[in-house]
Amino acid sequence: MSRRVVFVYADGYSINFHQTALVRALSRRASDWQCFNVSRWFRGEITRAEIVEAARTADALVLHSSVFSWRYDRAFSEATYYVAGPVAPPDYSEFVDTLLNVSTPRVWLADNLDLHGDFESLGFRTEQFQALAWFYFPNRFTARRDMDERFVDPWMSRFRMPEEGYRRLLKIPVQIENAFCLDNSEFSPPARSKLWGVTIPGVSYTRRKVARDGQSKVQRLTQPYVLARIVRRLAAAQYRTTGWRLPNRWSIDFGRTLHHAIIARSQAAYTEGSAYDYPVRKFIEIPAQRTLLMCTPHPGFEDRGFREGETHLEVAPEDVTRSVRTFDFGSTAVRTIVQQGFDMVRRLHHADARADQLIGAIDLFAAGRLKAACFEGGEYTYRTHA
Repeated sequence: MSRRVVFVYADGYSINFHQTALVRALSRRASDWQCFNVSRWFRGEITRAEIVEAARTADALVLHSSVFSWRYDRAFSEATYYVAGPVAPPDYSEFVDTLLNVSTPRVWLADNLDLHGDFESLGFRTEQFQALAWFYFPNRFTARRDMDERFVDPWMSRFRMPEEGYRRLLKIPVQIENAFCLDNSEFSPPARSKLWGVTIPGVSYTRRKVARDGQSKVQRLTQPYVLARIVRRLAAAQYRTTGWRLPNRWSIDFGRTLHHAIIARSQAAYTEGSAYDYPVRKFIEIPAQRTLLMCTPHPGFEDRGFREGETHLEVAPEDVTRSVRTFDFGSTAVRTIVQQGFDMVRRLHHADARADQLIGAIDLFAAGRLKAACFEGGEYTYRTHA
């Protein structure tokens, strides 16, 4: 028997590339779901009543994080990380409350959830959901008590530690792993020329600082990630002054293109997820650019398809630049690792693959059969009730 699933999301243009890729893939591939983009309500193309009635009569209601971000996230009003669509009607908060109080079993499809923030500021409680799809999943990061103190970053003392929020989120009965994914535009074509030996993209976590200490000043200056941040801030300032949204979209596209181009033009790239060992998106962005992934892995790395020496190399941060100098990047061995990493990410972590994995999980949830869905041994698996 076919189950009715209703999916509600908002289509704000976001620097959160995973969110953009996943929503587009779900709305395209979930042909049996009833999908509602709330922006269509804002534009008068559908009514609030249509969405609410569908939610009330569904077998499962999937609420995407963007639905809540539109209501609460300051980034929308500041226009730094998002390009908001049409202005939400005055009764939008009431609409969200209604969705959180229908009797339909609810799934929170959470993208890039920040455990350092108080997620309850979003205005809902964990008991309002029966399933949670998120990229941490149980045991996918290192607890504070288990950290290597050498790599504890100063910012960790300025934010609430994530363990409390993590434990509360684990109280949601059904846990669905929603690891980061990439869309077609984020996979590099073959035979791109390489300009640099190694790049260390992203914010300056302690391990990344250690790795960057081995780079020359020329290497660091020719990889100007800070330029994307400056452009984005300038676009946000003009938005607050003039209300013109398009430059902000251009700034997001510029940052995305620059980020991928620098990785793609490097022979190798090193990444890690801070002392928490978070499963950051760069673990899949780097192989997708046909660049050798050098990393400090996160817990659950092998479950998500990674194999040391086959899809990537695990290297201590202080050894990154020295190791790169010893590699023959034209050798069969290195080229094989790069190709196998690319193939694995394309198979398991493409947005279309992730959408299909989630569709399978949520269809089982709607039927009342799903215990959990997750990566195990390099494949996406479903644990079900008998």
